[in-house]
Amino acid sequence: MRPTKALAGLAATTAVILGMAACTNATTAPPTADASLEHVHAFAHVDNSPVVLVGTHTGLWKFALTAVDPDRPREAPLIPVGDDRFDVMGLTTTPQDVLIASGHPAVTAPTTAPSNRGLLRSEDSGTTWQTISLEGKADFHDLTTAADSVLGLNSTTQAILRSDDDGATWTTEATTTALSLAVDSANPEILWAAGPDGLERSTDRGATLTPSPEAPPLVHVASSAYSIAGATIDGTVWSLDPGSATWSQVGQLEGQPQAFDIIDIGDKTVQFAVDDRAIVVSHDNGRTWTPVPLTLKQNE
Repeated sequence: MRPTKALAGLAATTAVILGMAACTNATTAPPTADASLEHVHAFAHVDNSPVVLVGTHTGLWKFALTAVDPDRPREAPLIPVGDDRFDVMGLTTTPQDVLIASGHPAVTAPTTAPSNRGLLRSEDSGTTWQTISLEGKADFHDLTTAADSVLGLNSTTQAILRSDDDGATWTTEATTTALSLAVDSANPEILWAAGPDGLERSTDRGATLTPSPEAPPLVHVASSAYSIAGATIDGTVWSLDPGSATWSQVGQLEGQPQAFDIIDIGDKTVQFAVDDRAIVVSHDNGRTWTPVPLTLKQNE
């Protein structure tokens, strides 16, 4: 675990402090009692919702879409969602527009609570969560979905797990040191895995992985219905045409990225990241990045 890194200056007239405690592929420290908003893991959007959801070390948060309006972004508060302030990891939506996640209990949880939450599901945009499977057994550092499958990186075994029944049962696939997964939207058989050992590619939904030495050394990879992209440890952003294997350098983040994600909002693809400026957004497939004007709000 690296030391907590404070990020300030989301916009000239706002300041949000994000304690960026970087995680390893093996363990994640529990949230601290005095934490407000710590390490960001992922971003998500439920169809027709007016907010972007942010999975963090201290629970789920949200901010209004108006903050990322490409023409006229407006300052918006970051607001906690629900009462369960668990460490929200692997946050994503299924093709049925249901949220799934994993993580660790909140600091206020009973000491008898399992340290790994397994697979969780929310049908009310993250206000409440239900345990689906693998509680106490799996810590999914990343989750991704295809038309009929959920794939997750279980950090307790360094294995990819695949479920074809909405998370009820799981099959163990390839092992990997990767920290990030992305399904190719043009071919759901293709899975990309990014991490400290570089980029790996699977053509059989994660059963086997092959190193991609010709690809950039991505530590983050993400996909949407329209694109695949990722970032290297120095913040260089790369893009891939779905269905292809050729990556193109497109943009640059400031400093080492702490998170990188792609979400579809309506018919638009939006990329999010956390860099030295805190939460940033790109509307042009990673070419340019702008800080999101946010302020921190503890309660609605």
